[in-house]
Amino acid sequence: MIVAAALWFASPAGAYRSVVSSQPNEIIRNGYFPQGQILIEKRDKITGNIVTTPGPPWVTFTISPDPYTLQPGSHLTVQDNTVYNSKYDADSSVGRILLTNVSANATGISYTIVEIVATPNYTVDPTPIYITVISGQQAVATSRDQPIVKVPAATQFGTWFLVGGFAILIMISLVWRIRSNKIRGSGGAVQ
Repeated sequence: MIVAAALWFASPAGAYRSVVSSQPNEIIRNGYFPQGQILIEKRDKITGNIVTTPGPPWVTFTISPDPYTLQPGSHLTVQDNTVYNSKYDADSSVGRILLTNVSANATGISYTIVEIVATPNYTVDPTPIYITVISGQQAVATSRDQPIVKVPAATQFGTWFLVGGFAILIMISLVWRIRSNKIRGSGGAVQ
């Protein structure tokens, strides 16, 4: 059960409702009703598919200003699918973070989202993503990360094949050098 108290007040821009709730995702800020949503998607830069690689580490983003307080200079750190982040991430699937009831208004509130930790096998994309959340709408921020290509280690057979190839090349060059010295020393006749 959500306990909330509502209060109406007037301002130069019109009537606003302020609601205080016991649930973090149910906070409605003064002048920002109804709320909006922020959906952050982590996608593979090459395929465009949502990255479903589980953590740890889990993909982590900062959102500025904090969409629940709007305090100047504030930010909110969110992680995908972790106990730490369960009060913010309303989407349980890997690769998507959904924040509900974030501050919004009719003309939109601007937020900056930056990835600070990538999931395994991907690089961090530190490029800021700028979104605007309008009342009653969902703003989507997409982070496109480059996969890390892992070169498989050489097998034991491959390593010995490579070493053997170098040994053969060295022997051929030594034989060639010895033969060319013998030919030069004999006046052109092979001895």
